[in-house]
Amino acid sequence: MEIKRWTFQLLHFEVIVLSLITSKSFASSNSKSKCSETMNVTTANCEGNCSNLPACCYSCQTSDNCTYGENVKFNCSVLESATCTGDRVMLKTFQCRYCFLTKPNDEHICYQNNTTCKVVATPRQRVKASCSTNDYVFCLGNRNFTKMVPCNWTSGYSWSAAFVLSITLGGFGIDRFYLGYWREGLGKFFSFGGLGVWTLIDVILIATGYLGPSDGSLYVR
Repeated sequence: MEIKRWTFQLLHFEVIVLSLITSKSFASSNSKSKCSETMNVTTANCEGNCSNLPACCYSCQTSDNCTYGENVKFNCSVLESATCTGDRVMLKTFQCRYCFLTKPNDEHICYQNNTTCKVVATPRQRVKASCSTNDYVFCLGNRNFTKMVPCNWTSGYSWSAAFVLSITLGGFGIDRFYLGYWREGLGKFFSFGGLGVWTLIDVILIATGYLGPSDGSLYVR
């Protein structure tokens, strides 16, 4: 009877811990450029000095008849719906390259919508992402495009929380429960962490990042 009561108390404690640590939220970014969502200038900041507006506020007569990587000037005019002061027709400096060839993260930003791919996979999985060129980068072609990028997303699992749980409560499988491995968590719970061996192995796997969330996402560090 004492063993049953002790087991029930451990299970009750486990439920309390899990309720405190398993609240997660999808990571999102609010740093989209003003020109990323639409080419309608009413959503972009096309106000102020006409010579210093986001690229989507201009209509430019471009040509790909240039040497890749070199700077070239094209005739541009501010769109009629833009409200700005100064000359509305001017020369703007472009680097001779298409927008999809600009530098990732620096000159264009990609947003991955796929949350089913496995981040930890061999070979590394690649998924289609929607990308937008930064406001003040002038380039050729479409400013909004799609490209294949490495699978990279998170659902909010904390590496530090998983590591601490593995060290302190890993013998009861709490670390496995937290990461979504319910069957392994039950196995660790009823075997007391494999008499310590399984617990030690999981501490090493989580510390090195080899053991990640069951949904295949990245840790939040």
